[in-house]
Amino acid sequence: MRKIYLALALITVFTVGGFTQNKLIISTGEFSVPALVDENLSQDQIIDWPKFSGKSYGIVGLDKIPSTEEQSTLAESGIEFISYLPKGYYLISISGNAQFESLALFQVKSAAPYLDEFRSAVDFNAAPSRAVVDQDYVLVNAHPFSNLTLLSVRSALPEGIEVVDTRETYHHLTLKVNVDQLESIKSHSALQYIDWAYDYGEPENYTGRTAHRGNVISSENSNGLN
Repeated sequence: MRKIYLALALITVFTVGGFTQNKLIISTGEFSVPALVDENLSQDQIIDWPKFSGKSYGIVGLDKIPSTEEQSTLAESGIEFISYLPKGYYLISISGNAQFESLALFQVKSAAPYLDEFRSAVDFNAAPSRAVVDQDYVLVNAHPFSNLTLLSVRSALPEGIEVVDTRETYHHLTLKVNVDQLESIKSHSALQYIDWAYDYGEPENYTGRTAHRGNVISSENSNGLN
């Protein structure tokens, strides 16, 4: 009887290891990613994927999880893994001369273009209190796909959009946009997501004190540390 239970447990482990068709759940909502019947993505199937700088962007669900080394090998064949998404999905980019047979080894169970709805839930008329908002414009952070440079994306922004700040560390551009411009960047093929820009925090004072007993730095107190 114990052997039967052990066999069933092993079957369960291997079953959950494969890909299960789930909804894609990201910050902008829940989305269905269509199943791919033949488990083989091709150039014809990514015609409607958004394109920027010679790369097409989309989401795939794989039955076999590629290791870091395997992802590096796939990148050399023109298929780059940008990030892992919930429920076993991956955000990828595919170059024009990609070798799709390399990806087929991991059994592509589902695939979809990177849709405009994935990018943002920012609503011009429903800005949070911390957001930088004027009557005619708002500030938003535009985050390009990680395999694109900020300079290349900045130069491809729609005319009239003001770049307020460039943050290399966080890989985003802070943009000043009106309501029409906001809608235009929501469909920009180089952007992964857009969120609100907030004012930077300011210190209450510059005494350098902390609230912890005995942990006082740069204090006027003679026992403090300078």
